[in-house]
Amino acid sequence: SDAGAVIPTILSRCRRIDLSSTPASAISDFLVERREVERERANEIAGLSEGRLGWAIEAADDPDIIRNIVESIDLIEATISGTLSDRFDYAERLARRFASDRQDVFSEIALWQSWWRDVLLIRLGKDELVVNSSRREALGSVSGRLSVESIAATLKAISRAEFHLERNVAPRLAIEGMMMKLPSAS
Repeated sequence: SDAGAVIPTILSRCRRIDLSSTPASAISDFLVERREVERERANEIAGLSEGRLGWAIEAADDPDIIRNIVESIDLIEATISGTLSDRFDYAERLARRFASDRQDVFSEIALWQSWWRDVLLIRLGKDELVVNSSRREALGSVSGRLSVESIAATLKAISRAEFHLERNVAPRLAIEGMMMKLPSAS
């Protein structure tokens, strides 16, 4: 990831290949044309795929993948609109899951980031870049009540929680810290 860190004799024998993710529109078109997925569902899967065609195909073939994401986002939205006590209850449940399935918790943290990123995009008038397109109403409602600075601070708090979890800070402490930084969405 850092060509400057490679010694010159090795670097001179290397060839740089820049890779990029597949555009969501191309993934959506592929799912509609080749996998016979409805356009609205294809758009949702393409947005959630983050440019990963293989993941999008798997999600189109296995409805449980999207169903689990939808359930997690429902829980995220309920937590955001809940009380501080609700947020601490959520933090406790997520911290308990961390002991048995770290990757699952990191995936849920990524959903938090995705949801708040979409809030920020809507606040900035970049609706076409929203990943969680089926959540536009909730996203728009929250973005209309918060400043760009407040949304950015929330994204930083989520990233900080992820950073702490990666470095083995007590999971409940890291997640509760994130919950305390969330703005009131109601």
